[in-house]
Amino acid sequence: MTVYTDRETSGHDGEPIECYEFVGSYKTYRYTSGDLAVTVNGYVFEPALLKRTNVKVGTHSEDNIDLNIEMPVSLAMAKDNAFQLTPPRLRLTVYRVHRGTNYATDFSIYWIGNTYKWDVDGESCTVNVPSVFSAALAGNVPSIFYQAPCNHVLFDSGCKISRAANKVTTTVTGITGSVVQVATIGAFVSGDFIGGEVADIAHNDRKMIVLHAGNVLTVNYPFSTLQIGATVEVTRGCDHAFEGHCKTRYANQINFGGFPFVPSINPFESGL
Repeated sequence: MTVYTDRETSGHDGEPIECYEFVGSYKTYRYTSGDLAVTVNGYVFEPALLKRTNVKVGTHSEDNIDLNIEMPVSLAMAKDNAFQLTPPRLRLTVYRVHRGTNYATDFSIYWIGNTYKWDVDGESCTVNVPSVFSAALAGNVPSIFYQAPCNHVLFDSGCKISRAANKVTTTVTGITGSVVQVATIGAFVSGDFIGGEVADIAHNDRKMIVLHAGNVLTVNYPFSTLQIGATVEVTRGCDHAFEGHCKTRYANQINFGGFPFVPSINPFESGL
């Protein structure tokens, strides 16, 4: 038996500490439930107020098993991810060690999975991390909706509009809460960016634009790390309407992905 196994199965010697490693494309966060920083597998994990749910009997590769981790919204990872419309995926690995052992070798990987969704409630938030197999089965089969609005995501392969031609790279000259002022919006005019986004490239943080007047952009949530002088990408939006921006802004009705002539009344429900 290993030192870790001896401690884990002991009725009196076990002093478990859990370490949570969230690895993202641009940033990695490492926290521990213990009261002191620990180095596990060569990485330093800083203390944080984390609380997780119990795990059902099984392994991280089984179905219907997930993990919910609660933390304060003031935690750096929560500020960077919980308020984004489409937060970047983070891959969680939970390491488990026991006090008084060699953390470099005496550890066990307790959980592996990708973050799924964030829920904010007052001063705390919760991230859900399903098992690998649960996440695979929970995905929707690709399909379209028979609706008047376009089914395409703006600038995707179905839409075919160029993102590069509909964005401007600029710098931030002022920030007040959700209001971001930029140096220039290029050749675009007021209102063009409503429904689009401001992207903080350095931190992979994106916010949707809800108001646009000149060089002043109002986003749906304040940025957590954006600073004056930072470089941002500002991208136009679309109302996904056949006779709306698809026609008047992009002249792209030939690639419209909706069904604009679907009647608003269903005769099978309301009668003729």
